[in-house]
Amino acid sequence: KKEAIYAQHKSLIGEMIDVTVSIVNENFVIFTLDNGTTAFMPSNLRNNNITLKVGQRTQVYVEDVLQESKDSQIVVSNGSKDVIKRVLEAHVPEIADGTVEIVEISRMAGERSKVAVRTTNENVDPVGAIIGAQGTRISSIVEKLEGEKLDIILWSHDVNTFVANALSPARIASVIDKLDRNGEVTPGHKIAIAPDKQQTLAIGKKGSNVRLAVELTKIRIDVISHSEAVEKGINVELNVGLTAKELEDLDAGLKVKRQPTNRRVVEQAPRFDETSFEN
Repeated sequence: KKEAIYAQHKSLIGEMIDVTVSIVNENFVIFTLDNGTTAFMPSNLRNNNITLKVGQRTQVYVEDVLQESKDSQIVVSNGSKDVIKRVLEAHVPEIADGTVEIVEISRMAGERSKVAVRTTNENVDPVGAIIGAQGTRISSIVEKLEGEKLDIILWSHDVNTFVANALSPARIASVIDKLDRNGEVTPGHKIAIAPDKQQTLAIGKKGSNVRLAVELTKIRIDVISHSEAVEKGINVELNVGLTAKELEDLDAGLKVKRQPTNRRVVEQAPRFDETSFEN
């Protein structure tokens, strides 16, 4: 029987499937597939912000199909990064056809996710493609994710720029190498200098924003304020797109619009001040 279940369901790995909730426990959830086979969701793969009730129909992501298991052989989740990827593929045709590529995803299930994207067509804005006309696509995606915040990050070959983008919705003035006591560059470690009134936003609640940025970029990031950098004698080189006037305004707590892209935005979507969205 186990061999038959494995053979029948192994092709589902990496797919979103429809299931019915059978058992809800604080340590696991059991689902039933339409063919009567059971699926198992352990607590570490569960999005606890999504309420599940017995008899409820829902969608889950198939993480693995085991050949041998004392419990259900089908392991599913609704809290992994792959759920974000599948939802984006379903709602954004440019991702499905390869025009927009997902480079990396970082996630705190139920709270916030960051998705780094790039395009294979220089005339298409990958961030705008996900936002959609009047924000319709991103609204549908966020609704599907039960209101989870979603930061759409433009990937860049330039590490400093990518780190700055990853700290969105905060604006960053400069990203520099971290130096050790001998003045040598510490590999894989950057210092992000944020405008004074943006430092808290860059760090996030309990450090959540910077943690997600670190996971996304695979770079260790220290966030300091512009004033703190000046006090330490750091030369603040505006190397990630912010102008001196914009830095001055952001230091003072004023809102500064992001520079518009020259690339065509799919469906003529408007540019937003931030790339973070929620219901």
